[in-house]
Amino acid sequence: MLPTLILYRSDFCPLCDEAMELCYRLKLSSRFRVIKKDITNDKSLMVKYAHRIPVLEAGASELAWPFDQLELAQWVSQLQLDG
Repeated sequence: MLPTLILYRSDFCPLCDEAMELCYRLKLSSRFRVIKKDITNDKSLMVKYAHRIPVLEAGASELAWPFDQLELAQWVSQLQLDG
């Protein structure tokens, strides 16, 4: 089973679209089960992430915007995850 990668996002968020595009470029869906989670549907997520999205989460590790393709690739390579 693939480890899970969550993209915290919201609709009408160009930076969130850009983060998703970086995930596509790195073909992360072949190594992770990528879940897009809209924070506007959950008050606790809004409180935690409203001013930080897009945010990627894998296990106990988070990567908050801003990040580029190289930073994302480095973050992914350092993850210590069990399936």
